Amino acid sequence: MKKYLSIGEVSKITNVPTSKLRFYDKEGLLSPKLKKESRYRYYSSEQLILIKKIVTLRNLGFTLKEIKEFFGNEKNEEKDSSLIKNVLVRVQEEIKKLKSIEKELVTDLNKSMESRKLRVPFIDEAEEKKGIWILKEITVDKEENMLNMIKNVIKHEEKGYKILSHIIRKKIEDLDKENSLENGYITTDNPELNNTVIFKKGRYASILGKGEFEDGTVISKLFSWIKDNNFKIIGEYANIIFNPEGISVKSKKDVPYEIKVLIE
Repeated sequence: MKKYLSIGEVSKITNVPTSKLRFYDKEGLLSPKLKKESRYRYYSSEQLILIKKIVTLRNLGFTLKEIKEFFGNEKNEEKDSSLIKNVLVRVQEEIKKLKSIEKELVTDLNKSMESRKLRVPFIDEAEEKKGIWILKEITVDKEENMLNMIKNVIKHEEKGYKILSHIIRKKIEDLDKENSLENGYITTDNPELNNTVIFKKGRYASILGKGEFEDGTVISKLFSWIKDNNFKIIGEYANIIFNPEGISVKSKKDVPYEIKVLIE
């Protein structure tokens, strides 16, 4: 191997863009071994190993500042250990978020199965779902209730949390009443925030709808199906679940939702 390599050659060997190599140089993380007046940059063959190490540490979640500290204190095992522990905590937190998102995506995928068509009741074996209570001041005005919920959702989004679902809990006898809301919840990508049980693990009679969730036709289909199959309803509440992306559609008639009622 040649003693010195151009920035283009290094880029091809390491698969690191030249723009990133220049950025590392600018940040004082890795400077070319040789710079000529013509602004050409040349790296030594030994620096290839260092570049690979930087790429590996970046993939592991190290910041540029932490990489500088890591390389600058190779003999300080205590400091290196502390840096690695800090990165490990961040990685573990990211894993938790990804697992939570994965679970929600799998649920959404299952709901798209052919057996779960719009306005066709089905049985769902659901896990316990926890969330955050966001509707604390309930009024007789539906629009005001929804506005209060949206304000609380925005507060959590501003803190950097991803909203996975919106859930409204209503008494079954009030499902078709527009101005009747019991409680509003959200689930987020941070399991530690989801401290309230929204609905229990169990067997649910469910139906997918679109539009106003107080649609009498959808509600009648679900409860007629429950009665025809001799299912017993447990409790007095139903849950209406919304996907955050679905809420943002242009027309209310296009908003998808799911109604779930616990049965045995």
